[in-house]
Amino acid sequence: MAKIRPVITLAEGTIKTKIGKKGIKERTDAEKKLIGTNKLSCPSYMSEEAKKEWKHIIKLYNNLEIEVLSDFDTNVLMTHCEAVAMYKKAQEIWVKYNSLVSTDEMQQRILDKMQTTLNKQQEIIRITGESLGFTPAGRARLSVAKKKEKNKILSFLEEED
Repeated sequence: MAKIRPVITLAEGTIKTKIGKKGIKERTDAEKKLIGTNKLSCPSYMSEEAKKEWKHIIKLYNNLEIEVLSDFDTNVLMTHCEAVAMYKKAQEIWVKYNSLVSTDEMQQRILDKMQTTLNKQQEIIRITGESLGFTPAGRARLSVAKKKEKNKILSFLEEED
């Protein structure tokens, strides 16, 4: 997911360009159209487990001080939520059998399918999670840094200067 940029007004004449006033207006209008809204609504066709994950993630995003998501992120967020839902379902089946290998051919096929599903969904979760800012690298790309509390001793020493 790309970093959210403010629309730069070029009409002031502070930035020298070779595109002219018409080009500046076209670019400004195009950027305004790409901003989108920050009101994401959960798609109705998602599974119930995915909807729970959607609500959980939106709740976490709403606690942030800046707006990170826009309506352009709906598909990535939906993919992430569905992948988490499928991962949980495959994990439930995996835990039900409670083994890696089975002498029963049918049970072994199920275990193999669940392991493949778990691996695929884990990869999707990793990729979408990073693009949505769920990892430290993803947050760094989004320029979302946690505010660090000042060390009490350092702030005391700074007051004396």
